[in-house]
Amino acid sequence: HCGDRLLFNVGLVSSSSRTSSSSCSGGSSQHDPQQQQHEHQPVAINALDLAANSEWFRALVAHLPVLCGTDLGAVVVPCWVAREVLEHGIVRPIYGSRLPLDPGTVEATYRAADAMQIPAIVDACEAYLFDLATAADAEAAATLAVFDLAVDLHRSSLAHKLAEHYAAAAQRDAA
Repeated sequence: HCGDRLLFNVGLVSSSSRTSSSSCSGGSSQHDPQQQQHEHQPVAINALDLAANSEWFRALVAHLPVLCGTDLGAVVVPCWVAREVLEHGIVRPIYGSRLPLDPGTVEATYRAADAMQIPAIVDACEAYLFDLATAADAEAAATLAVFDLAVDLHRSSLAHKLAEHYAAAAQRDAA
């Protein structure tokens, strides 16, 4: 079994061509060279730890047997996730650090965890999104955005749970 020999380090490199919304100013795009260099540095994680948490990585390695038992010391894996999300939303939580979710970060983290097939982080994001969408002070637009995100990612369990919640609320209101 290939997973038993994953004794190398992985560098997850953000190959995303998108920039964060905070860096989009509408004018000419001037980037700090140090920041650009930092954004393209790999986010390090041990292959065993990533394989234990990510079905995507297990499938990737299964199709690349040359990586198994490699003596290279490190393998760089490009992925379409922003470096900040890789570091704070994926790698740190895998190593037991808390998962920092807020309305501004949850969608990117959820999308990354879904793409990398990391069930524990997907579940945490879904619980956060459900609470956000069903809070007493939740706005209709935010609730619809959460539902649309679940549908977009083909996460039928979250979409169904939201639909059930609002159907029950409608029945209570009608009674």
